[in-house]
Amino acid sequence: MNEIDFNKLFNDSYEYIQNHSDEFYDCFYQHFIGSSPKIGIKFTGVNLENQKLMLQQAISHTIGFFVTKTASPYLLNIAKQHQNLGVSDEMYELFMTSLIFTLEKQYPHYTAECGLAWRIFISPALELMKHINDV
Repeated sequence: MNEIDFNKLFNDSYEYIQNHSDEFYDCFYQHFIGSSPKIGIKFTGVNLENQKLMLQQAISHTIGFFVTKTASPYLLNIAKQHQNLGVSDEMYELFMTSLIFTLEKQYPHYTAECGLAWRIFISPALELMKHINDV
């Protein structure tokens, strides 16, 4: 098996998403909200334009967390907010599944390795969010 450069796969796809953010995040939220009635309920009355901007910022902090292993105050605050909102482990899994689904649909150079790169980069922050109340 050849070497896989997960940094390059992630960075190339992330750059694409940044350049096509409206389409990407519209597709993501359409799929995510429709992935479960529990998710749909959480987004009742939520301003999705604002939510898309917050998710873009959260992903930026998530990348920083992956690289530095230091949780920014922004990321810690989001983690606490999600705990207070009763976001379950299942919902985090649906988030990741929806993110990969959207990447596959929107990114023209998507491969399974690219999807795995996103799992590698995003998972540490999701684990932080799931377990923030344990610390």
